[in-house]
Amino acid sequence: MNDTSKSVGQGGQKPVSWINHEERQHCRFDYTAPEVLLSLSVACPEAYEHAFIVGSWVWVQFPEAPAPATRAMLSQMGFHWSSRRKAWQHPCGSPEGVGVGGDPIRRYGMQSARALIHGVAA
Repeated sequence: MNDTSKSVGQGGQKPVSWINHEERQHCRFDYTAPEVLLSLSVACPEAYEHAFIVGSWVWVQFPEAPAPATRAMLSQMGFHWSSRRKAWQHPCGSPEGVGVGGDPIRRYGMQSARALIHGVAA
């Protein structure tokens, strides 16, 4: 049987489409933070509500685990999960692995995407 989908998460959850890795790579390194945020606000508004800017990266931190379809959408958009930071992170064109170490929130601060883009109080 030719299966073109995979399950994300644990038992009983609906299957989601495979990730197009070529498109994902393009999304990771060819978009700036404002472009990522605009795309996120349209394609995944439930994630946009939890988006933050940390340095030149976009982070999404949910209070609870998001639905499998939301995780798949974030991955397709170029985000990756950081278990250490408990956040979905998008490099927004910044090369990965070039960090100076330490806590990026302490170094750069963390600003709500809504506050930055819309002037809304965080």
